[in-house]
Amino acid sequence: MNVRSARKTKGDDAKKYSAPALEKGLDILELLATRTKPVSQRKIASELGRSASEVFRMLTCLEERGYIHRNDSDGGFSLTMRLHNLAHNWPPSKRLLEVALPEMRNLAEQVNQSCHLGIYSSGRLYCAAQADSPLPVMISVRVTGDFSLLGTASGRVLLAFQERKLADHWIMAANPNLSDADRQDLDERLRVIRRNGFELTDSDRVDGMKDVCCPVLDLQGNAIAAIAVPYLTLLSDNTPMDEVREQLMATAKLISERMGLGEETGAKLRVP
Repeated sequence: MNVRSARKTKGDDAKKYSAPALEKGLDILELLATRTKPVSQRKIASELGRSASEVFRMLTCLEERGYIHRNDSDGGFSLTMRLHNLAHNWPPSKRLLEVALPEMRNLAEQVNQSCHLGIYSSGRLYCAAQADSPLPVMISVRVTGDFSLLGTASGRVLLAFQERKLADHWIMAANPNLSDADRQDLDERLRVIRRNGFELTDSDRVDGMKDVCCPVLDLQGNAIAAIAVPYLTLLSDNTPMDEVREQLMATAKLISERMGLGEETGAKLRVP
């Protein structure tokens, strides 16, 4: 059957083609991505509703390609870092990390606080990079971890500095059952963030901690990432919050400019 004959009549949706083998492999990867411990072949087959032979062929292929690893002790399977490395080698992500990480490390050294870089991924906030505080006591966010888009400062900053249509799409992906009242509250909060240029709030996850977050912007003023500092008030070597916020805003601005202008002209930029 050729492509033309496979299409529906004009006005109907285009016919969707299935790729069973690809779907089986993706099902396995998505399942293993949710597990912190190795999963047996039998368990994978049971949870996916597949036969043992189907799963065996897929597992063998994924293992040979380096996407999964078989545990020698119990034979269970877990993901390798191959998917993570692929994502980081994708040109836009690679460029962002090359520019952002050195500046994030400088920021962490200057303010004695950790910071992390968040990006949007399928209705969630994805931690793409972390720079540790130089002090022995710090907050660390797991790189590759995903978090609530609506329930984090970084997620709300990404939404606040986004075109309305795309922001609406992201909000729907994050919570399709958001009530009208909650949506109104969220919209008002996003307006305040956009007006201020940052989010400063009590942590959504840790009592006694504050989160301060700024956007990394493209040339159109849309957020491609968000840099956040989970601020701990320390009894010694403490940097005041106002100074942390100013340094964070300067860092986010510098990364934004270098991302937009490229290496040659970006190196000449100065942040007041």
